[in-house]
Amino acid sequence: MIDISKTIEPKSDQMNYDDLIAGPKTIEVSAVKVVGGDQPVHICYVGGEGKPWKPCKSMRRVMVKAWGKDGEKYAGRKITLVGDPEVTWGGGEVGGIRISHMSDIKDGFKMMLTKSRGKRSQYPVKPLITKQLIKLSNDDYENLVFEIEGAKTMDELANVGVKIKEAGYDAAGNAKIKAVYKKANDSLRTDIKPSDELL
Repeated sequence: MIDISKTIEPKSDQMNYDDLIAGPKTIEVSAVKVVGGDQPVHICYVGGEGKPWKPCKSMRRVMVKAWGKDGEKYAGRKITLVGDPEVTWGGGEVGGIRISHMSDIKDGFKMMLTKSRGKRSQYPVKPLITKQLIKLSNDDYENLVFEIEGAKTMDELANVGVKIKEAGYDAAGNAKIKAVYKKANDSLRTDIKPSDELL
């Protein structure tokens, strides 16, 4: 697959509707800033590269209802954003960003929001199911090290890699076991003879 979606991303200092043409995007909030002005709230997120999402008033109301008013507690939580082509501005359809799913809510909910001047409608939000990362225990670490160092081929090592990925360890655990995995991977690669690569 050749992904050309990166080539159509608009140049801007914020996330906008065009960023979601390729499809929904789930972001992990890293910080919330209140800066005032026409777009008073900036939602910074992991991988945002300095382009915050600046939610409209309706979406800020959704976040307050779901997560409460303390923006400092939003860090680490996730939101799925979608592009809505029917969002209007100045009488024309310009498109906008809407929330479809949110983490850290037990159930979905609906709330009345203004869709256009004089018109309100129910807006639905669904819970975003995220996999709970687990801590790498000492026993798991020792067992994985045994399996990694015992791998005799790249295929055997790759199978251990799949096992690690499926386990869903947290960042600290992944970093710890990754160092052992990389060492074994580099060792196996240096053991491969040129004739073996052609088989």
